[in-house]
Amino acid sequence: MDDCREPDHTLAPSGRLDALTAPEFDRQICTLPDGATKVIAVDLTQVTYIASSGLRALLVAHRRQQQGGGRLVVRHPNPRVWAVMQLCGFDQILDVCPDTPTTND
Repeated sequence: MDDCREPDHTLAPSGRLDALTAPEFDRQICTLPDGATKVIAVDLTQVTYIASSGLRALLVAHRRQQQGGGRLVVRHPNPRVWAVMQLCGFDQILDVCPDTPTTND
């Protein structure tokens, strides 16, 4: 991503981002005012597992931000989460800051 400036808001889910927890993540994103938050960072440092519902939540948040003229930035996924994101092509869709791992060692 070209612009890793300080975000207007940061969300930091933890544990599993799956069918049980993704709806709460969706609610957190939706409570942010439309247009007022130009850059939302999602810090995945504490996310240990991501399922398709978690990926969907990230994609919906990304699209919502794009439609409002903002952007969603993903930061710090652990190697397993990053590998899943790459396997599903999310590294090509989402903005990821350079401080994010780029290998699946």
